[in-house]
Amino acid sequence: NTLLFAESLSMDKTFVGVSGGYTHLNVDQSDNSIILGNTLEEDGYNLLFQAGYNYSDNVDITLNYQRVIQNDTYENNYFLGTEFKLGNMQGVTPYTGAQLGYSLLKWTNKPIATTDNDFSSGSFLGGITLGARYQLIDALELNINYALNFKAHKTAIEDSSVTTELTHNTSHSLNAGVRYSF
Repeated sequence: NTLLFAESLSMDKTFVGVSGGYTHLNVDQSDNSIILGNTLEEDGYNLLFQAGYNYSDNVDITLNYQRVIQNDTYENNYFLGTEFKLGNMQGVTPYTGAQLGYSLLKWTNKPIATTDNDFSSGSFLGGITLGARYQLIDALELNINYALNFKAHKTAIEDSSVTTELTHNTSHSLNAGVRYSF
């Protein structure tokens, strides 16, 4: 019975995963005539939750939620992903993928003490992923990946007659986690 149960797990096509790691969010300021109240933090961490379907032997489709947390901002990213498996080498399955979705950035600290600041920004999200999975036990895999995401978050800041814009346009994430198949 145990052997039949293990074989049925390996044939199942759905999975859930959780991972966490480091994120670097690029921030550019269009005009330095406004002095920000503090240095903008570009480094933080993220948590990623995913549910997916093994579409074929070489393709997984994922539905993802990622929370990126930094000192000044946080992001809620919702995206659909595809992962193209590049074979299996001694238990390691490298993959590459693409992501498409929506990102919402919110400020937790004002970049400058005025009432004319934007406090949130929505943007489409597109990106690429490189990673590898390693089978720990029949239904559980270790998942390590790097993701590069492109966004177009803009924050307008006004101080008297001067206006500047902060742009968050790319992020780099390095994550480690687990994926459970059922």
